[in-house]
Amino acid sequence: MTFFEKLRGDADINRIFDTVNVMNKHITSCHGRYHAFFVVEKTAYILEALGYNARMVELGKMAALLHDIGNIAGRERHARKSVGLAAVFLDEPDMITDAEKKTILHAIKDHSKGAELNSPIGAALVIADKIDLSGRRVLPRENIKPWYKNLLEIEEIKVKIKNNHIKINFMTTPQFSKKVLLDDYPKIPVVFDRATQYLHCTYEINFKI
Repeated sequence: MTFFEKLRGDADINRIFDTVNVMNKHITSCHGRYHAFFVVEKTAYILEALGYNARMVELGKMAALLHDIGNIAGRERHARKSVGLAAVFLDEPDMITDAEKKTILHAIKDHSKGAELNSPIGAALVIADKIDLSGRRVLPRENIKPWYKNLLEIEEIKVKIKNNHIKINFMTTPQFSKKVLLDDYPKIPVVFDRATQYLHCTYEINFKI
């Protein structure tokens, strides 16, 4: 059993996934099980497609799995809270080195903005996290704001990488356009620019109906 598989099956981690959205009523989009495993899958794919080794991919999956668990203690400064919790779950000297642990924790701390990228893991995590705009993340809330309603329009997200070019396809409706994306989520191009430059990649965002 790999360390990632052990973490994925950990009862306490899964309890966090099952309760985080309920406990934090001010959170309007899923930061629990669905989001965690979406980010795990996309982070792994990005690293694999760019030729990183199996260990780097596993470390990326661990960072993705744990990146939002701090939401269990509130949305504010959740990245730092996630670092504190993740450090506890990663305290397995026989399964991970200190340097690897430090890399994962830094990626988690930096995942919201990607302003201090220092590893391919962190860059891949930032991209995978930010592309998860989907109706599947919608939680039942009253008085939904317009930007949140836009998530309902995105049905599927596909990522393809060829020759160090990342193509992100949002499967959506005519109402959701690139302009809507950039107006409502202005930090996305900033974060993507940082992360793809770190990975020595280019990227494009497409909308398909």
